[in-house]
Parts: sequence; C-alpha cells; structure tokens
Amino acid sequence: QEARKNWALLVRGYPRGALPWLKAMYYMIKTEEALGKKDLARRYLKSTLLLYPDLGEPELKAKYEKLAERLAK
Repeated sequence: QEARKNWALLVRGYPRGALPWLKAMYYMIKTEEALGKKDLARRYLKSTLLLYPDLGEPELKAKYEKLAERLAK
C-alpha cells in the first residue's frame, strides 16, 4: 500500500509523458499488479500505451511490452 502511494506521488509530480513520468507509471502499474489489482493495472497500462506509444526510450518500451504480455494473461 505504501509503495502505491509513493509511486502515485511521483506520477503526479512529473509532467505527463516525460521520461521520469513514464518510468514512475511503469512501476506504479507493476505495483498494482503485485497487489492483485490487475484490472486497474491493465487500465493504467492501456491508457499509457494509447497516449504515449513511443514510451520515451527503447529500454523502457521493452519493459512495458513485457508487462503488457504478463497482464494479458
């Protein structure tokens, strides 16, 4: 629960779509998944991929793709 709050604070603190925001959002989605909130994680992931398809950098894009594969199951 504490991790969720911390990642949410970081997400709110960065400009949407900026690389630090995309990284914080990635970890927030992973945290939701770890807490068993897979539906919420999927919604966050879907909106992030829709609005920011380039995901800032290749390494981060690869992480998002692996996360999307896991959440698709």
